[in-house]
Amino acid sequence: MSIQELVINFHMTETCNFRCEYCYATWDSNNSQQELHHSYSNIKELITKTANYFLNDNPIKQKLGYKTVRLNFAGGEPVMLGSRFIKAILLAKSLGLNTSLITNGHLLTNTIVSKISPQLDMLEISFDTADHLLADSIGRVDRKKNWLSPQRLKEIVSNYRQSNPCGMVKINTVVNKYNWEETLTATITRIMPDKWKILRVLPVYSDSLCVTQEQYNLIKNNMA
Repeated sequence: MSIQELVINFHMTETCNFRCEYCYATWDSNNSQQELHHSYSNIKELITKTANYFLNDNPIKQKLGYKTVRLNFAGGEPVMLGSRFIKAILLAKSLGLNTSLITNGHLLTNTIVSKISPQLDMLEISFDTADHLLADSIGRVDRKKNWLSPQRLKEIVSNYRQSNPCGMVKINTVVNKYNWEETLTATITRIMPDKWKILRVLPVYSDSLCVTQEQYNLIKNNMA
């Protein structure tokens, strides 16, 4: 068995500005004050130890034969951590790790994009619908009903590519009972991501947003 790149997920926080009903990124404890990001020294230690171990010879590398290691920043919504998140990205890259980010995109201002893009090998944005009402039903809005519109998504991707022409763009879409009849091909065609991953909502905590296999297959065919 051999893989080109080993991907390690770093869930920095469970805090998020959206409230997607199907989200499973929550801890056993509700005490957010215990999260590692409150101490940069702890973040630095964790990322440094990760780089030192996985970038050098170790049993996992011997077994899998990977060439590169990517630290994937996820949440919750890691961009909510502001400068702490940005410093973590820069540190990981400086230590020789490839980097990627999974985000809902809503908090990616032009300033933040310009700061992280040169050090970000892959930008992964979760985008389920081009309709505001559907986004509200899914929970992909903040408390003020703000969302990531198709136009703003396009702007973010464009700014990222301008700052990092070699960077990869990936769109993640979760098929659920609200969006399974929607076709996103027009939006995706305008953005032209390097990857488009279509996922099926899982009944981790509830089956209220689940779809049948037939419904899932339909949206996959429509989005192909």
